[in-house]
Amino acid sequence: MSIFLYDGDKIIAFSGTYYSDDLPVRDVHTGITGVRKNYQRQGIATYLKIKTVNYYLQNHESFQYIATQNAGSNEGILKINYELGFKLDRIVEKYEGDLKGIEKLLYE
Repeated sequence: MSIFLYDGDKIIAFSGTYYSDDLPVRDVHTGITGVRKNYQRQGIATYLKIKTVNYYLQNHESFQYIATQNAGSNEGILKINYELGFKLDRIVEKYEGDLKGIEKLLYE
C-alpha cells in the first residue's frame, strides 16, 4: 500500500508499506516515508505513519508486528518512530558503491 499527499497536482509526501500474510509470521513493513523539504516539520510524516498503522489494524487484524527502518542520521523520522512506540531492534549497515568503479571491476 502507498499513500500520497498532494498540494494541488504536486506530490508533497508519500509513504509505502508492504504486508505479508502468507509467511509464518504475519508482518507489516513500512518502507520509505518522504516529505518535500518545504512541507517538513508540519506533522505530515507522523500523519502518514499513523494512517498506515490504522489501515493495517482495520484491514489486516492478524498481523503480528509492524517494522520500520530508517537511517540513523535521520533524526526527524527517528524521533517520530520513538514517539509512536517503535523500539530499536537491530542496526543494519548499508554500503554503497560507485557504479562506474563496480562496472570497471566487472569488465576487467
